[in-house]
Amino acid sequence: MVSDAVEKGRARTGGANVKPSKDVRVGDLVEIEIEHVLWQVNLLGICEVRGPAPIAQTLYAETDSGRKKRVAENERRKTYREPAAALQGRPTKRDRPIIDKLSGSD
Repeated sequence: MVSDAVEKGRARTGGANVKPSKDVRVGDLVEIEIEHVLWQVNLLGICEVRGPAPIAQTLYAETDSGRKKRVAENERRKTYREPAAALQGRPTKRDRPIIDKLSGSD
């Protein structure tokens, strides 16, 4: 997911978008947007080879302010209901009179 965010331009270091070839350094603050949720992490270390997730998790730490914002956004998403969630596809012929009546066009 992080590599997808980098390729799509949803990862930033120092406020600037990064490309996959961008070198990062220990101590950099990296902001990554995954599914409209912003993660802010400080790099604690860099590994030269790809390894297991538990080792990778020791190489970064999420910032406290970033964690608070992320948790608040997740809570907001739980309580928010998408207005068009009940709609499925295009209106049918049976739906047209109801839509016309609700919109006030007779």
